[in-house]
Amino acid sequence: MMMEKLAAAAAQQQQLEPVSAHVDKLNTQLADNKAILDDMDRNVASIAALKTVADGLTQEAGPDDENAQGMSGICMVFLFVSLWHVI
Repeated sequence: MMMEKLAAAAAQQQQLEPVSAHVDKLNTQLADNKAILDDMDRNVASIAALKTVADGLTQEAGPDDENAQGMSGICMVFLFVSLWHVI
């Protein structure tokens, strides 16, 4: 769920419309951006905890660790972190 929200936010940030000269449009865009920031602020602690766990797992598992080779979740965490940095 969190991954989908983050991916959607990253996609939205990459496809922003140009700033409009219409006040109503600007107010709507500002409100949308504030809602995104508020949502991200609520998730910062969860994201930090997830990154800490992922960092710990990658440090414990060496490149030759058979268990680490099957951990597709680690790839998802790296994708998650990279999307976070895009935003």
